Amino acid sequence: MATLAQMASAHRPVPLEGLSPDALLSGARVAIACGLLDDLDWLSQDAAAVALFELASALPRSAEKRELGRRVLTALHQGPATTFVAIAAALALSSARGLAGAHIRSRVAVALALPARMGTRADALALALISRRDLQREWVAQPATGSLPSRRLAARLIERAAREAARRATEGDTTGVGVFHSDSVRTAWRWLLADRESLVWRHIAAARGVLSFAIPSLWDEIEHDLSLALTPTEWRRAAASLAASLAVAPITSLELARDVLESPMLQRDPGVAGAMIFGLPFAAETELEAAEELLEIIVEVGDLSAAEMLASLRRERTDTTMGGDAATLARQLIAAAEPTADDGIIALRQAIIDELDSGASGTSGDNLRDRVGAALDAFARVGVAGVAEQIDQVLACARTRISELEHADDTSAESR
Repeated sequence: MATLAQMASAHRPVPLEGLSPDALLSGARVAIACGLLDDLDWLSQDAAAVALFELASALPRSAEKRELGRRVLTALHQGPATTFVAIAAALALSSARGLAGAHIRSRVAVALALPARMGTRADALALALISRRDLQREWVAQPATGSLPSRRLAARLIERAAREAARRATEGDTTGVGVFHSDSVRTAWRWLLADRESLVWRHIAAARGVLSFAIPSLWDEIEHDLSLALTPTEWRRAAASLAASLAVAPITSLELARDVLESPMLQRDPGVAGAMIFGLPFAAETELEAAEELLEIIVEVGDLSAAEMLASLRRERTDTTMGGDAATLARQLIAAAEPTADDGIIALRQAIIDELDSGASGTSGDNLRDRVGAALDAFARVGVAGVAEQIDQVLACARTRISELEHADDTSAESR
């Protein structure tokens, strides 16, 4: 009991390894009875939940262990995104139990999709999920050949895990990099990088660039795939990887990216410029100046898809001014573009301009994307319980838009 009092008064962790199971059980019993575990406001919500999880894991089978487990599961299922991510990472590192089920998989997918400004630390969760062989099979190997949502989630996990492994590698810890040498991860990597959908391969391409400093053979692969003797399939993936490598080798990568954007490759496939933006989210966190410089070059030489990718990137960033100069340039280039009678192109141009004008936060509007953003923000702040109203608004807005599309008159001005 003295140990629990020290924890409560000193606000610092006390090692559990030196305590006998009986002592831990007695202390937990008294703490629950006295309500000490009901007042953990001196800890953040996610830190408190992880502390309860660690204590429950150390206890022998008992009513107290079950009670603490119930509290942890309540926090896992009802807490905000940061709490969910923290507990899920702890579960992944200790036991696969508690991480099964479609509802958990859905929440992991949402946590990985949250904009960086929400600070969920999902990178650490991703690395934890692919660090154990049993979890690799469930979360990466099998989904890599499944449906599009499954493949996309597996690819996101690999990219986010690569970010965490690269961070640790710069600090001298290469254990995370070793995960990417395992057979199941390497096999899934190859399948997902070759995927026909940019929603999938973009994440593996970014992971390849992020890890190119820690695994030199990946850098050789990127350079090889930028050969003019190859095809747009290899070029676009390599371009995304090259942009992602700005995070670990900004000078070398920026110089090579300039060469690529000035080469005949862009005339043969203008989409290479936009593909580079796929690799910039992590680079914007670590090498913002280089990322900003590359963005302006991409927008200047790229096509409309580059401006569209820029708008997507700005939604992901913490700093809503990120890419501001590139956004200004994109708006000017779109406004000066050759007139067209194609309603689809006109509508797309206006939609991109509107989104670039609204900045990266843009969650207060009345369109479908903004309503989805509001729902994600609610999940991040208050958890599943606070999202019901926003989800209803998303579904209502989607139904309205679908109805408008179904009943649109193609000959009218409203068809746009």
